[in-house]
Order: sequence, then structure tokens, then C-alpha cells
Amino acid sequence: MDTPNSDEEGKKRQWMVGLFNAVEKESERGKILLLAAHIDEVLGKMLKTFLKSPRKAKDDKLFSRMGILSTFAGRIEMAYRLGLISKDAADCYDILRNIRNDCAHKMQPYSFDDSGKQAFIHFKSLSYRMSGISNILECVERIGDKTSENVFIMLLMIHAAFLEAHLIRIKESPDNFLAIPSLEAQKRYFAGCFDTLPKQA
Repeated sequence: MDTPNSDEEGKKRQWMVGLFNAVEKESERGKILLLAAHIDEVLGKMLKTFLKSPRKAKDDKLFSRMGILSTFAGRIEMAYRLGLISKDAADCYDILRNIRNDCAHKMQPYSFDDSGKQAFIHFKSLSYRMSGISNILECVERIGDKTSENVFIMLLMIHAAFLEAHLIRIKESPDNFLAIPSLEAQKRYFAGCFDTLPKQA
């Protein structure tokens, strides 16, 4: 018989496989845009869950088209100010936001070997410090072709998993101030997620 915990594990694995399959169908540019949009969306959900509901349900001025939390930048800053994400995470997402903008607004293919090299190095460094080198390397080792682009995509998947896990914690206790999940808690969550992904030869 399934338990509540096993149901939750099943949903987590189903979500991760679904995201992985969606990303696999995209070009390199498309993968970055899709994962950036997903992280942006989850940050919005975290804030909506954590903050009090608007006085008028259909008039949420913070998240409306011109609202301060309608943008990726605004959501990153507010999530950091509320303690929902760490400084390293906020810095990572600012780098991601700039990379996303370059991908969306430039005609030529985005390359981490050219102007994006420093951005990639900084993003990777912050990610390792934030989530634990050993855990991330374990996941990255599953990539057959370890190009900068593929490593970046895998790091974005890890960030997406981290935020999804934190969103669940906020939903469970929306009225309480929540500390950033511990490194060990992150590793347990990531291990469950990435065990569902196909290993590449």
C-alpha cells in the first residue's frame, strides 16, 4: 500500500522525468530558455505561497503585468530579501537572467566558449558552493558529452529541483519563516530526483 511519503516520492520523480523529457526535445538555446522560465515560475509560486493573499483576489498588484514581482529580477530580489533563497542562489539566478536575455535577444547561437565563458564559470562556482560539490559532480558525471553547455543545463536542472523541494516546504508551513534547506536535505532530495533519469553511456 502506498503511504503519503511514497505518493510524494512518486510525484517528485514524475515531475523530474517530465522536465527532463521536455528539456531533451529542445535546442541548446531552447533548453536554457525553458529552464530559466521554469525557475522564474517556481520563484513566483514560492512568493505567492509565502506572502499573504492580496486584499482582492483578482487584483494582485504585486504580480500584475506592471507589478514589481512580475519580473524575474523582482522575484529573485524579493525571494532573497525574505530569506527564501540564499545570496549564492540569488546571484546564480541573476547570472541566469542575463544569459536568458542574451539567448532571447541575439540572432547568433549563444556560446559559453565566447562572451558567455565568464558567466558560466561564475554560475558553476556559485552552484557548487550552494549545493555541494560532491552531489553536483555525481549528477554531472551522468552527462556523456561534458561540454560547458551540457554542464550548465544539468546545473539548471539541479537548481529547478532545489526550488521545487523548497516550494513544497513552504506549502507545508506557509505562515512560518523557513530557513534554506540544509546541504544534507538538498542531497537527499537530489539523489531521489536524479535516480529517475536515464544514465548515458
